[in-house]
Amino acid sequence: FFNDDFVPSVTVGDKWFVASTSKLQALELADAAGKKTTDRTGFWLSVKLDPLRSFGADWLKLVDENAAQIFADQEGALEEFQTNKAQMEKALLVLGDFDSITANVRRESGKLRGSIHFKTH
Repeated sequence: FFNDDFVPSVTVGDKWFVASTSKLQALELADAAGKKTTDRTGFWLSVKLDPLRSFGADWLKLVDENAAQIFADQEGALEEFQTNKAQMEKALLVLGDFDSITANVRRESGKLRGSIHFKTH
């Protein structure tokens, strides 16, 4: 079942440490890491999380302050909101640790590759 393209792998070099589920990709990453390139290929998505967190906090505050009116005609909705409010606050708190998320899907040497980067504050 295991081959070099699907096996937990840790590659250590003079400048790089790569943990991966693909030994081949880890070696390719270590080799490519020293080469500077500015060409973006494939699908890119970058999300700045501070505005999203701020919007979420404002939305939660607005709904909380007006919950009785918002959920007046929806049986059980107010209780559901109140039950889930602590989880939403916790999610917003955790989101505060992150600056952005960037995802990229592309072809490298004929193989489809994907990466996700989390930037913290």
